[in-house]
Amino acid sequence: MMTVDSLAQQFATEFPTMTPRQQGAFRGNLTWLIGKTTDAAALQRLYTLQSAAQAKPHLRTTAVQPVAEIFGTSLAAVSEASQPVKRYSVYQTRLKLERSPLAIAENPAIGEHAGHPERVARLASQLIGSEAQEHLLVFLLDVRNVITGVQTVHVGTTSQCVIKVADILRVALLGNASSVILAHNHPSGNVTPSPEDESATREVWRAGQILDIAVLDHLVVSDDPSQFTSLAITRKYLFRP
Repeated sequence: MMTVDSLAQQFATEFPTMTPRQQGAFRGNLTWLIGKTTDAAALQRLYTLQSAAQAKPHLRTTAVQPVAEIFGTSLAAVSEASQPVKRYSVYQTRLKLERSPLAIAENPAIGEHAGHPERVARLASQLIGSEAQEHLLVFLLDVRNVITGVQTVHVGTTSQCVIKVADILRVALLGNASSVILAHNHPSGNVTPSPEDESATREVWRAGQILDIAVLDHLVVSDDPSQFTSLAITRKYLFRP
């Protein structure tokens, strides 16, 4: 049954969070109950409540306080509930993929099948083999294992290159790659993979399994295209469940 007390309680606890339609229905209930009430004290309380319910949001705190005093509601609770609602701007984000030619004289591996690591190693050596710092490349491949692009995802120091899974797979997703091949250089010329190279490769491979992006190989190259190490050949266990 709708009473003065029930409407007062609903106003104090629910009205600030009601939708405009719900607030309109609440004011309609007030009007109906005013028409049915004959008690002077009850009418005074209903008129005060009606005035508070019709107040503008930025004036609601001032208008509610007398009502709280009449109905015994906590002033702090009413004041907090009646504060203006914070509004946040929401932006639509759109990522754009841009392609540009490789900055080398020849790129024989682009558009070729990546079935042989020598092809990818040759291109990686051309791109980063003579660099004084370690560079990490990601080669993007389509469903036929044809190389469609290459991206530098990190530049490290003379002896270290940080491999972040998120950076690698982000490039793969933006490039619509079905699979990827990683490659990084060792400025020292020693193409033996480090324990960190192995653990990072394993981590990227596992993440690729979750996203259905195959990590086919990780190459360590130097400035000599014929000198490289394929972890898919020498460390096959890194690419198995």
